[in-house]
Amino acid sequence: GRFNQSCRRFLRVLLNLQTTGMSSRCLDTMSEECSTTASKPDAAFNWRRTSRRSEQEQRKHSSFSLAEQNTLRNNPFRKDLLDRVVRSNSPLVANILEDLDIEPVDCLSLSDTLDADGDGFIKVHELIQGLRRLQGPARRSDIVTVDLRIRRMQKHLDKVLAKLCSNFDRVT
Repeated sequence: GRFNQSCRRFLRVLLNLQTTGMSSRCLDTMSEECSTTASKPDAAFNWRRTSRRSEQEQRKHSSFSLAEQNTLRNNPFRKDLLDRVVRSNSPLVANILEDLDIEPVDCLSLSDTLDADGDGFIKVHELIQGLRRLQGPARRSDIVTVDLRIRRMQKHLDKVLAKLCSNFDRVT
């Protein structure tokens, strides 16, 4: 659907910047073609024309080659790359994030939000899962879920601390 297509476009932009070493200044002039086919980074392309293309043709342009799939699988994106992309003034990136239904305020800390394991790199599965969770406005259920998880984690940490203290007391 639309989410998957927008994710592929976003991955394509990140992949192009990561593999070609393009600076974030290039984002301002990057055409939509760059987010759909890596082989033609300089081609001018009007994205609206894709709606006239057949679905099969669109899938061909949005699919990743085997080499690109290996790159995505084995080379996570650095957080600073994602930050540069999101903070760029690129209409392309703004369009993609809007299509993904990501609130602009969530974009400011997107790399921190998506880096689930805190290693400074964002793997493809972290990116896709995180973008899916960020879609639309926050709901009460989201806030309650986070609150309950924090409480459960706090109780667990209290138990760990108590155990450490008792072990420390026995040693001293």
